Amino acid sequence: MTAGRRIRVASVTWDDYWGRCGPLAREIAQLKAAWTALIAGNYAGSLRRDFVRAYFLLLRTCLDHHACGQNVLSVLRKVVGFETIRVSGDCGGSAAAIVSARHPVYLLSKLARPHAPENPKYLPLICPCGNLPGVDALDWHYRRISLMRTDGIQLFVYPPAKVCNRPLSHALIGQLFTCLTPRSDPWIRERSQSLFVGAFAPLVARPASRRLHLLDMACGSAKVTMTLCRKAFAAHRKSFDLTLVDVVRGSRSIANAFYRNPRIFGNVVFRRESLFEWVDKNAGKSQVRFDVALLPRACNLFSRFSIEQMSCREANALIGQDTMCGPLDSQVLRPAKLIEDNSLDRIQHGIGRFTFKNGWVFRQFSSSDYFKAIHVVMGGRLSAGEDTVYVPLRAFDDDVLVLPSGRSLIAQLLTMANQLVIEDADLLPYHLERHFKQFALGGLSVTDLTERTKRRGAAVYLVEKNRV
Repeated sequence: MTAGRRIRVASVTWDDYWGRCGPLAREIAQLKAAWTALIAGNYAGSLRRDFVRAYFLLLRTCLDHHACGQNVLSVLRKVVGFETIRVSGDCGGSAAAIVSARHPVYLLSKLARPHAPENPKYLPLICPCGNLPGVDALDWHYRRISLMRTDGIQLFVYPPAKVCNRPLSHALIGQLFTCLTPRSDPWIRERSQSLFVGAFAPLVARPASRRLHLLDMACGSAKVTMTLCRKAFAAHRKSFDLTLVDVVRGSRSIANAFYRNPRIFGNVVFRRESLFEWVDKNAGKSQVRFDVALLPRACNLFSRFSIEQMSCREANALIGQDTMCGPLDSQVLRPAKLIEDNSLDRIQHGIGRFTFKNGWVFRQFSSSDYFKAIHVVMGGRLSAGEDTVYVPLRAFDDDVLVLPSGRSLIAQLLTMANQLVIEDADLLPYHLERHFKQFALGGLSVTDLTERTKRRGAAVYLVEKNRV
């Protein structure tokens, strides 16, 4: 991606990618035949089975060779990185991507649930071929981009798991989104409606003033916030002065919304800087006051990602949380065999989440070999237990609630705002309880609005000072 927002594409041939494969040549040839048929057949659903089966057969064979001490690590890297795309920009940011119709691990979800909507959570972590070993090699699910004239095929884009590399990556992904599609993020409408009904509308209806001051932290394109304001104007005749803060450059759509809706927006100020530094610098200033502050999915941008191991016994204990799941056994961990036996109903590859090790794991036990391979590629050691299951874990990082000065982010935001609304995919009530105890925030109260907002995959909290 160039500074002028032009996309340059580089590709390699099959033979250049795989090179000499030695003892795995037969399995790779089978994968090539299925891959070629899938592409030539315009990604027809009937062609997915052979492709996914060939991939997981190759993956299991490569892992078995590695376990026996054979030097196949370079091939395993290519198997893990197969059908992943590296994205880099002149801005210095980097990311990774996959095409939804072509990645074999993602397509495993289509065999299990052919009619499920496209969602990058079905492939939460990827590791592009050639990356250095270690946690820096991981990229995590973030955004989907609908591709024009492709009959529903989408590009899933993944920023790096290493936190310090994420801001530039998010800027690059925003540029890529603008270049590839004129459409808005497909989840904006759903998020805006649920947040308005369950959280925003009751808050803006309280004050007698017709003009409210609103702060949006890590605003991104600010389309969710702009939509909330439009809905509030239509329902309660409220107008807004907006202060928007984000580390990436402001979207042109912000200015367009401001000029096209003069009755809704009295003033819009955009600050391009880290939300943590901005809060540290402005907290406590008498001239910086807001009626409501929004922290929409900002903290989960800094969540931690890893590959974790668990026994089949532990996995079955998790499955017990969901009555819709069948029990886990060794056959569930072998998707190639399930496909061969036409036992697609036994594939466990969903986006339901289970609590594990102070974080979340997705119900993707049939992809254990894939996450096991990522674990190996990143330099991890294999467990001696044959029943070990490898799963992707995402966990909230408590440090994100602490400002560079060492003060509480929540406490300082409430020196500027009367109410704080937090929407987050990973923040749980006990995280807030632990943070409140650490900083002795006994004068604040929390209301869990998740049920009221009917948010799926995210929690919503209202934090405010206790009323005397």
